[in-house]
Amino acid sequence: MRKIFLFVLFMAGQGWAQQWSSVQLPVGWQPGSSWTASNQAHSLAVRGDTVYLVWYNAVDINSNTGHQIYFIKYNGTEWDSVSTRIGYMNYNNVSWRRHNWYPSCAVDASGALHVVWETNDFIESSEGVSIYDIVYRRLSQGAWVPGLSEKPVNITSNSSQGYSWRPVIACGSDTSVHIAWQDNQQGTFKIFYISSIGGSAWSGNICLSPQGIYAGFPSIAMSGNQPAVVWQDFRDGRNQIYFKKYSASGWGTDSAISQSSYGAFAPCLAGDQAGNLYAAWEDLRDGNFEIYYRRFSVQTQAWGNVIRLTEDPYYSRQPFLLCQGDSTVNLFWADDRDGSYEIYQRKSVSNIWQPETTLTAFNGSSSLNPSAAVDYPGNLHLVWSDFSGWDAVNPEIFYMSGVYSKKSPAESQSVI
Repeated sequence: MRKIFLFVLFMAGQGWAQQWSSVQLPVGWQPGSSWTASNQAHSLAVRGDTVYLVWYNAVDINSNTGHQIYFIKYNGTEWDSVSTRIGYMNYNNVSWRRHNWYPSCAVDASGALHVVWETNDFIESSEGVSIYDIVYRRLSQGAWVPGLSEKPVNITSNSSQGYSWRPVIACGSDTSVHIAWQDNQQGTFKIFYISSIGGSAWSGNICLSPQGIYAGFPSIAMSGNQPAVVWQDFRDGRNQIYFKKYSASGWGTDSAISQSSYGAFAPCLAGDQAGNLYAAWEDLRDGNFEIYYRRFSVQTQAWGNVIRLTEDPYYSRQPFLLCQGDSTVNLFWADDRDGSYEIYQRKSVSNIWQPETTLTAFNGSSSLNPSAAVDYPGNLHLVWSDFSGWDAVNPEIFYMSGVYSKKSPAESQSVI
């Protein structure tokens, strides 16, 4: 097992320290590969003191069962002893494999958990031809809807070779549910959106990026009770980050927010309690992947300056943003500056960025795909996929929590 260094972060203007817990394996050692979502989706959601985790795993891909979606929760004291498979498989034909992967989850104001993911079928009547659809299921008052013995709800319904990929989900301050994904139903990949109240009746699909020849890797967040989406878009001859926001009059116009000379990729979007939005992405303008960032003010309805947040000669990738209240923004990312990818964190307090912190140790095994959530008191919850597992070949899901306390630096810092 790797050594994990616990660091102390101080809130500006406060005497509170953030202390990271020791690492846990909420799902234990699993056969096959266990992955958090790799497309800036949310693998974690929090309601009260309950933490929900969704991930995908290929337990035995040779048995033709494919990747499957799993769920587990933390009740404030301990994790469930057994995980739950929430995907759906059809075994009528052993040559027909169903993959379920790339989940994203969110909790609404009523406490219901909403989960969306990508599923892949091989069409039985046409060997080797596959379809990819977006499907959905929710956990409400302790019961899964639809039940786990039933098929999940299809958000898309491709009847021929079609590709609906990389879903992301967010919930408003009411019971509204918002989903975005990339889809080639119009011949080239574009960004699509759908919404629901409570997850029981869905609106029609809306194309958010009708222009251009390629749009993908969406990320969704709420500005107050209005959804906003960012994605990477090739309409300008190189990938740029585009943004579109809903208002009382409907969806606004989309606009580029990156202006990178060599390409911008894999954006992440987050919103704070005041309705401001924050975007981060991978950018090649410096000759290697670095993380760049920009803030959208709800008061001025305008974006601020582009800020570079990482400085190293290697790769800084997979940004994930998370807001605490309306004054603190956390950036997590994977960085290989020391020979293997490790999880880093950097925090902005009242629009002032603090020094970066390394959250995982250097032992030559990669730590990837960070995903985080914040609870009501402001404590952080972080998961990622880590190759420091028992066989060092298949990644496991690792978890840490960042809790606030009034311990001194000497009391709070430890190495295990």
